[in-house]
Amino acid sequence: MMPSYFFAHGAPSIVLEDNAYTKLLKEFKDHMPKPKAIVLFSAHWEEPVQSVGAAATYDTIYDFGGFDSRMSCTR
Repeated sequence: MMPSYFFAHGAPSIVLEDNAYTKLLKEFKDHMPKPKAIVLFSAHWEEPVQSVGAAATYDTIYDFGGFDSRMSCTR
């Protein structure tokens, strides 16, 4: 069994930052085998009871605004 890890994403603008934490996130994959699956826990999903969902891929939901223009969604 692979070990479990928790990574806090911080503010969405973390994708524009260059610091020790973002470097760790970018390099983490180089030190671990490719996982067969990823379990994602999110506070941004609402259900009346605890539930589990599954999908082969997830689309990004752009539910924020007012950030740097480099984060704009171009769909």
